[in-house]
Amino acid sequence: MKRKKPEANRSPKVGPPEDGSERPKLPDGRQSNQCVRTSRRDVRIIEWIDVVRLAYRYHDVDVVELNVSAWNGSFGGSTCLYVGQGDLADAAALLARFPINVEDKREVTLGAFGPNSAGGAMALQFSCRDGAGHCQLHITIEADFGLRDSLAERVELLSAIEPAALDQFVEQMRILNSSLTGSAVLVFA
Repeated sequence: MKRKKPEANRSPKVGPPEDGSERPKLPDGRQSNQCVRTSRRDVRIIEWIDVVRLAYRYHDVDVVELNVSAWNGSFGGSTCLYVGQGDLADAAALLARFPINVEDKREVTLGAFGPNSAGGAMALQFSCRDGAGHCQLHITIEADFGLRDSLAERVELLSAIEPAALDQFVEQMRILNSSLTGSAVLVFA
């Protein structure tokens, strides 16, 4: 008779609780989107909050390589992309003081979409979703085509944002552009 390994020796599972129970809470009271389950009783929380993250990877004289990711609580993706030196400062200047009015729309594209460019791409489209000025973000991420000529992985997601969180993201983008270290994070509402 073959013996089953005890659950504690299995590799951890990542994801929401399988038993349909409520997601675990983070120390600040918010619910976690992810947890690591090493057994039915042992759940360790990974603080994976709803964000857009631009993280520095490498730079040379001409370009900066970033790892970009987005997660809205149920859907997400990530890729590596290349931007020119100074492009993050230009993007930050474009996004500063959004929204000016309820019809304000702004778009920033980092990297390049399509098979004719190295690396992936991310498009961030900011708009107001109602007359009260509530803001939303439409994100499109495309992976590097690599050796594939016609297909690349792609995700699109939507999330609500707060203008104050965008102001912090803009400042972090400026710092990332000048220091070429760290990351810029936009936390969703």
